[in-house]
Formats: sequence, C-alpha cells, structure tokens
Amino acid sequence: MELGDKIRSLRLKQKISIEQLSLITGLSKGLISQIERDITGPSVASLWKISKALNV
Repeated sequence: MELGDKIRSLRLKQKISIEQLSLITGLSKGLISQIERDITGPSVASLWKISKALNV
C-alpha cells in the first residue's frame, strides 16, 4: 500500500472529508488530494500535520 492510499484509508475510516482535513491541518485541499493520489510526496511538516490530525 502506497503512502497516499494509507492516508486516504485512515481519513475515510474516521469519516473525515478532504475539506475537513484541510481545515484541521492548514494544508490546501488540492495538496491533500495530490498526496492521496501519490502525485506528490508530502514534506515532513505536511506529513506531521496529517498524522496528528488522523491520530497516527
């Protein structure tokens, strides 16, 4: 499983939308979408924000 797939899976399991994750993390919806689709890799700071928001 790719990193983007894992992030999407965790987000959906917690019933969090991309928009909600964007508001929680301060990251743009577009960036989160690109990370989930493995178009771009997250920076360490972005990954930290996402993992804190998803409690992992």
